[in-house]
Amino acid sequence: MRPCYPQVPRTQTKLTTMLGNLGMKYDGRPHCGLDDSRNIARIAMRMLQDGCVLRVNERMHAGQLMSVSSKAPETVDKADTFPNVLQKVVDWLKEKELGTKHKYAVLTDGSWDMSKFLNIQCHISRIRYPQFAKKWINIRKAYGNFYKVPRTQTKLTTMLGNLGMKYDGRPHCGLDDSRNIARIAMRMLQDGCVLRVNERMHAGQLMSVSSKAPVEGAPPPHCPHSRN
Repeated sequence: MRPCYPQVPRTQTKLTTMLGNLGMKYDGRPHCGLDDSRNIARIAMRMLQDGCVLRVNERMHAGQLMSVSSKAPETVDKADTFPNVLQKVVDWLKEKELGTKHKYAVLTDGSWDMSKFLNIQCHISRIRYPQFAKKWINIRKAYGNFYKVPRTQTKLTTMLGNLGMKYDGRPHCGLDDSRNIARIAMRMLQDGCVLRVNERMHAGQLMSVSSKAPVEGAPPPHCPHSRN
């Protein structure tokens, strides 16, 4: 909020305070993931209306939180819009006959990509959360349970190292991350692990899926409708 409203100090950037400063009230139940994401989206939309250009401003590098220059890279400025990218994902899934001819599931490195980032982006873009992404396999949780290691040993590079592999590519590049996650999954399958859905979204909340639940795949992919 501060880059668009430079007169506002950090003490004024609490979620409820930002809403209040913009003439809005918190809508929903505080600290509920879905309600929080909706209110974050309301702030973002108001900032866009006020002329703010929202850019990536933080990143993870070598396990450390770092700031990103206010001068956005060309790759970000020239990037396609989220609804168009999501449509391309759905088209690719259909092309591979996933959910129709072949069973599949979304595989992630942690919970936040689906429960936070995708959830918030869908609200900002005013589209419904895609059905095929409501359940997924959290590779960190599956890895920890299968190899009986603590959560501190489930960082992507650590999992690779423990399996005798090195990270292949550029860290934090989405495509390279996904390839390395797939390498871990393939090794786990070779070691006898049965990868199954272990997390899901329900009523906007992140929930665990019991290991006793039947093994299931994601539904056939469809692009979600816009929100009214």
